[in-house]
Amino acid sequence: MDTITNSDSYGATTTDHVKGAAVNQQRNKMDMTICIDPNRGSEDADDMSSSRLSKATLLRGNHALNFQFLREGTLYDRDHQVEALTGALHRRLRPDSTPEFVLIAGITGSGKTVLARKLKQPVQDKDGVFVMGKFDRPKQSQPFAPLVAAMTEFVRLVLKKSNDVVDEISAEIVSQVGNDIGVLTVLVPALEDLVGRPAEGSLFTLKSVDAAVRLKEIFVKFVKAICIRPLVLVMDDLQWADSGSLELLEAIVCDKENHGLVVVGICRSNEVFYTHDLAVMLRRLEDEKHIPIQTIDVKGLSIRAANSLIASVLRSPEQDCFGVTNIIYRKTKGNVLFTVEFLKALFEDSVLKKDPVSRTWLWDDDLWAAKFEQADSILHLTLRRIQRLPYECQSLLLYAACLGTELDEDLLSKVFVDSLTVGAEEKSVLYDIAESVAHVDLDRAIERCAAEGVIIKESHACTYRFSHDQLKEAAYNLVPQSELPSLHVSLGRFLCEILSRDELEKYIFVVVDQMRIGMDRVCSDFERSRLASLCLVAGRKAMTSSDFNTTLKFLELGISLLDLRQSWRDEYELTLSLYNTIAQATCCLGRIDIADKAVATVIEYARTFHDTVHCLMLQIYTYGTRMRLNDSIDLGLDVLERLDEPIPRNAKTQQFAIELLKVKRILKKKPDTAIAGLPDMTDPVKLSVMGVLNLLIAPCFIARPKLFPLVAFKLFKLTLNHGASAVSSMACAGVGIAMANVGDHDTAYRLGQLALMFIGRYNSVRNDWIPRVYVAHYGLVALSKERIGPVLQKLAHAHQVGMQCGDVEMGTIGLHMCRKYSWNVGYSLIELEPKMKAALDQMKAQNQLLWYEMTHTCYEAILILMDRTNNPAVTNGCLMTFENEKGSDRFNEILQTANLEIEIYLCEAAAHKMVVLYHLGEYGKALEMAKRSRNARKILGTSMVVSYQVAYDAFTCMAVLRQRNTSSPIQKKRLLVQARNCLAYLKKMAVSVPENYLHSIRLIEAEILAYQRKPQQAVAMYVKSQELAREHAFLGVLAIAFDREAFARKEFGMEGQMECYQKAIGCYEEWGAFAKSSKMKQSVERDHSTPSN
Repeated sequence: MDTITNSDSYGATTTDHVKGAAVNQQRNKMDMTICIDPNRGSEDADDMSSSRLSKATLLRGNHALNFQFLREGTLYDRDHQVEALTGALHRRLRPDSTPEFVLIAGITGSGKTVLARKLKQPVQDKDGVFVMGKFDRPKQSQPFAPLVAAMTEFVRLVLKKSNDVVDEISAEIVSQVGNDIGVLTVLVPALEDLVGRPAEGSLFTLKSVDAAVRLKEIFVKFVKAICIRPLVLVMDDLQWADSGSLELLEAIVCDKENHGLVVVGICRSNEVFYTHDLAVMLRRLEDEKHIPIQTIDVKGLSIRAANSLIASVLRSPEQDCFGVTNIIYRKTKGNVLFTVEFLKALFEDSVLKKDPVSRTWLWDDDLWAAKFEQADSILHLTLRRIQRLPYECQSLLLYAACLGTELDEDLLSKVFVDSLTVGAEEKSVLYDIAESVAHVDLDRAIERCAAEGVIIKESHACTYRFSHDQLKEAAYNLVPQSELPSLHVSLGRFLCEILSRDELEKYIFVVVDQMRIGMDRVCSDFERSRLASLCLVAGRKAMTSSDFNTTLKFLELGISLLDLRQSWRDEYELTLSLYNTIAQATCCLGRIDIADKAVATVIEYARTFHDTVHCLMLQIYTYGTRMRLNDSIDLGLDVLERLDEPIPRNAKTQQFAIELLKVKRILKKKPDTAIAGLPDMTDPVKLSVMGVLNLLIAPCFIARPKLFPLVAFKLFKLTLNHGASAVSSMACAGVGIAMANVGDHDTAYRLGQLALMFIGRYNSVRNDWIPRVYVAHYGLVALSKERIGPVLQKLAHAHQVGMQCGDVEMGTIGLHMCRKYSWNVGYSLIELEPKMKAALDQMKAQNQLLWYEMTHTCYEAILILMDRTNNPAVTNGCLMTFENEKGSDRFNEILQTANLEIEIYLCEAAAHKMVVLYHLGEYGKALEMAKRSRNARKILGTSMVVSYQVAYDAFTCMAVLRQRNTSSPIQKKRLLVQARNCLAYLKKMAVSVPENYLHSIRLIEAEILAYQRKPQQAVAMYVKSQELAREHAFLGVLAIAFDREAFARKEFGMEGQMECYQKAIGCYEEWGAFAKSSKMKQSVERDHSTPSN
């Protein structure tokens, strides 16, 4: 950690610089006189003896102090620090820059914030933006308030730029963030002024496990988007930052792709200890993320720099000021704010005063001793300064300090203008102050405070802030500490009374914070209940901003206010809502243990079973996220029984067939428009049943595939019998998968289209259903009717929307399918490998272990074909050691813990190994894997995995057939029958969309013709396969087609075999299968060398 500090200070001079002759005896208390004009002699000082300064003169004399350096941002003794800051800016704006974090540390009043502002002009010179956010003492709960304030200021500054710049930044945000913009506009409403209001269907809240992680990803993308022009983001007072804001800050600091961002943190070094959240984050940045931190240590000024500052304020030569400087320096130790406040206080109390005749400064020892000898803190001086203001100004500042970092004129006007509405019986501090300022002109009071430099108007209207934390602290100390809780709770009560419902929603965090700080004064059951209700409102509002830590804080406070047993009796609805919401919030934070306790409490105290359903559904979901799929299914089946919609636990083929026929009959009678136009489902019990069934779809598909169609049929029948809901989209998609599994592709696709119609009907929640329905329909049904390219785009969209709306599991499945299908169809391995690696990293980070393992076998297959067998992913993987019933040890442990045997995983792993072995020429072993993977057709519908498995199954059977050592005629017949069965399946799939399958069909037909000893026809068919594969970029099949044509030409003694081999080698290398191309090259070289030996 690099540290930049002040230059060393040096000892103070002991010489008193006094100009002028002796002062007469009556004025000997003026022991130090500093002459403004060095050319004027002692007679000027003598003339002072007959002159006494009036009070009026002294007041006007305040303007004689020169604080221009404060307005101009002039710094003293900070050259090294400024150089370090600008150096960080230049480094970060280089295209090859790496992330770093700049931390400005020092005690309060040392000038840290002014130092940070030195980056404003340099970044503006580069057409960039400088924004700041400031944390408040831990009594404000606005979600991510400083970051929101900084981003709001960013929007305001950008909108002042040219239309071209505005359009550029807006377009980049939309491009980078996409549909995630709905999350951000909820968090930062001002963004709508820049990018417009999101479409109705994209307004949502992240609300599932690891939603907090997803918020960080969205925010990182957003910050990267706005950094197409340089951005300096300064976060002040990090010692008060909440953990959620620190996590967001850490995420954007660690973004290695963002080269336009400079992040500067400011903290009070004496308030950050080893266990502080900030200290923990800094250690994590350095030790785990390897992000360099440049600490700029801002200490007190050296005495020479302090003397220069004082000389500037007094408009005196530096050499004449060391006497005063020595006295002040002994008190302030060079602290800039302390020094400035000391000078103001000395002048205002006439300790340091100016002789208008001699133009010298005079010092009064008696006043110094009486008023300042014991003054040893800046708070003492700032408090005195505020206490000298008119009482209405003090009241304004006190209210403002209680209400937050910023002074909101609208809210303050409520307090001031409506103060008399407080009843006379209110005996709190609030009433005393309110009564005295009831007729105060608020605008005039604000203007006076601003003129005194206590508050500063923000760039946006109707908002002010304290010019320094110490001034806010002083205002907060205008009343004794013992009375502050009463003041806060009275403010909270008052605001509850005077604010309208909409205003209370707007200021809910302020109101709850007032009551929370004075919670010891909240004694009555009525008030405790009211505060608990407010906590519920605040918690839900924080959840809409995806700030689940703040949500949890509010909800825990609300629950703590209630007596557990009594509240379940007397405040049932409130208590139930608090526990339901806390279960959801902790689920979003990944704190499943707390969610489980909340669920258990609801189950224990709920009056009806229906009141437990929300929590039970949450538990069904969390079981699934923990790979406890059987527990999830069993709990879901229990709930369905209690809701009088049972499903048999041991599904039988006969039941499936009966339900299938029923659905087919219904579909024959009802047109799509009739189904899609069904009235809305209104029965709350049936709606709960639909929700439970929806949660069971994925676990059953993975862990109990025989139960899956019965769940889908139940969903569909409920829709037909009781009305439609958003879940009806999943009902149609699920039944579509069941139809595809039995080969009824037309009905399956029709149901998928119905599912999409239901998504359109329930547009306001469309993003909640896109991931699930798209994965089901496009991943497992649509390939019988639609080309692979558009299907991959839909799966990518399912991934994007799933991640943005918090459906991490379905988003992950969409990503898994998108990457796996790209491998299945033979897209470039060179391009696919890094994408596959990134997908695996994301799945691992999000703890999606099942889909990580299933994707990992694909990745291993790719690496093996790319001749990267030394890669740890292969050496530590399971694919090449995979047998019929074994996966990786790690995955088997997961399955054993969860009491699972996942047939999908076993089928897919076997299929991937079959492909690898086929390409490496180990056809016998590949055939064993082909047999193991054939069950995929029964459970994976018309997914690309099935078509891929079927195609390579046929390729393998024909390769074994054409080997000379194939054993018995019976085995040959079986292999040929299997190949023809595979061919028939692909032809059926190709009826509607030949582009997906015809290249494989022609290749299998060519292999059969070659086996039948029809070389000319076989070669013609190989050529057709090559043409189709090249047209649609199916590089894997293209390479196989050339390879097998070469083999046929060699087998039948036809010319052109070497040309075909060379083309095959080129295609394998274009595909990225270097292990295969290398093996072929060696084979060709051997064949060439054979005649000469």
